Amino acid sequence: MVRIPQTPICRDCQNVIDSSSDWFKRCQSKIQQFSKKPKQFQ
Repeated sequence: MVRIPQTPICRDCQNVIDSSSDWFKRCQSKIQQFSKKPKQFQ
């Protein structure tokens, strides 16, 4: 099981092949949260 690094952004989500993985889902959740902060997302 892959653990998500304690990083403010999960950029690797876009490169994840297995979109059904738990890691990807959690990653997407973080992206949605940071999408409210464009400065943080970049």
